[in-house]
Amino acid sequence: MPLLVCDRVVYYSQGDEKAFFDWLASIKSVRRWHGEGTRLNIHVPKNISARGLSELDALFQRYGVDRKQLAQLMRRPG
Repeated sequence: MPLLVCDRVVYYSQGDEKAFFDWLASIKSVRRWHGEGTRLNIHVPKNISARGLSELDALFQRYGVDRKQLAQLMRRPG
């Protein structure tokens, strides 16, 4: 199961932090997550849906998380 890492995410208020986790919880492809120091580890299936990938991409962009790691979830033709 692929692991995505959010490190040192900046929240501008408690409501902003709540919005992040509410959004994360609403993404059906996200299996679980757990914190480890300044990191949030997010577990997703290898065969993530296009919608799930799109939502993670938007969430990561909004909160400044490294989006390059999403490349491991892109489907390869063949």
